[in-house]
Amino acid sequence: MTACSSVADVKSHSDVGESAQQITNPQVTANNMGTCIKELSTLKILSIDDYNKLVDSFKEVSDINRLYEEIRMATNSETKELLKMSIESKTRVLCAQVKYYSVISTQSILDKADVL
Repeated sequence: MTACSSVADVKSHSDVGESAQQITNPQVTANNMGTCIKELSTLKILSIDDYNKLVDSFKEVSDINRLYEEIRMATNSETKELLKMSIESKTRVLCAQVKYYSVISTQSILDKADVL
């Protein structure tokens, strides 16, 4: 999951949301990740550089989710809880970054349009 080349590729990152959904509140996480992924795909149009940076962050969250799934049955509850917290916090930060970059990019485009 390196830099995505199409909106279809962004949707492939939904496994990050699905894995997080299994760990946290299903309704809240699914809704947030759906919004986050939509905003990320929009960011690809607004700012490809920011998009590429954030796609790498999706990979990090996905890797942690994969690790959780691999050790979930073979580890103690304390380790599982630490991984859950890591996934939740990184997912929240990632989605906040996506929203921030989307707003900044949109504002920049609007500012340029006002100049014209």
